[in-house]
Amino acid sequence: MTATPDTTATLAELNYVRNCFLHRGGIVDERAAQEAPRLSGLLGTKIRISEDKSKEYLKAVGDFAQALLKSAFESRYSPVVRS
Repeated sequence: MTATPDTTATLAELNYVRNCFLHRGGIVDERAAQEAPRLSGLLGTKIRISEDKSKEYLKAVGDFAQALLKSAFESRYSPVVRS
């Protein structure tokens, strides 16, 4: 399993959502709109996260974590003992 382009785009968006909440009071700034295109329509407005959007973010984080662990376990340097 690898992280898909959609998963990485969603994670990038989530990172900019986080930045907007932490540094701009939840308002989408120019950089967030440029770097996370799905936020471009919200430029200058406060982000509202719907239940569906929160599920999308959670799924992307889970998919990335699974891909990360899978690649770590499959690495020839992995300390995991295989039976």
